[in-house]
Amino acid sequence: MSDPLRESIGTLRGTAPPRPFAGAAEVRRRGVRRGRRQALTAALVLLLAVAGVQLVRPQAPLFLVIGAQSIHGGMFLSAAELGHGLAPASGISPAVTWLWARPCRFFDPDDYPSLEAVTERDFRVHSADGGVLVFQAVMRFSSADEAARNLRDVRTLAVSCGANSREFSHNTTGYPYVMSRFGEPSAGVLVSVQRADLVWTMETPPTWTDAELHAARDSAHERIR
Repeated sequence: MSDPLRESIGTLRGTAPPRPFAGAAEVRRRGVRRGRRQALTAALVLLLAVAGVQLVRPQAPLFLVIGAQSIHGGMFLSAAELGHGLAPASGISPAVTWLWARPCRFFDPDDYPSLEAVTERDFRVHSADGGVLVFQAVMRFSSADEAARNLRDVRTLAVSCGANSREFSHNTTGYPYVMSRFGEPSAGVLVSVQRADLVWTMETPPTWTDAELHAARDSAHERIR
């Protein structure tokens, strides 16, 4: 009588991982970066404590707004443009530092070097009846090259986190973008658009059609400048 578990393990032998394992030098580099982030976080917590700010530990890292002086409301799609009965929502955070990390349970920021080049970041949340949420985020990078690298990181994440479909830049748009649909347990659609040193990203429920997403993508590209 065959053993299903033994057979399953047997089929995995010799199977290449989704991505090559990092070398020793890269592992050390990630450890140094992680240590620096932890030290910075500890210093920030201590500073806030000295200032008398009471902190409540979140369930996940908050989407911190970073130096968003040049990122403004005109870069985000309005409730009227989004449709679907959506309205601006307050007091809600994406609970991640990068929207593309939301559907990826094994997200490690050290795997995506472009995130170190983020100089500004801000977001907007819209909600509708039934708990429907739509997130938008705009990130400014230290250069257009870093913004382009972020879209390459997006493609890497979409592949490694098992997106059901992946749609990359088309010649018909004339600008770089990525759109992916994710299945359960984090069902949803994410689309990112790059323009110069800016990247706009939106996460919607899976019920949104490609036509709606493409229209939002085109509108966003005109807004981020």
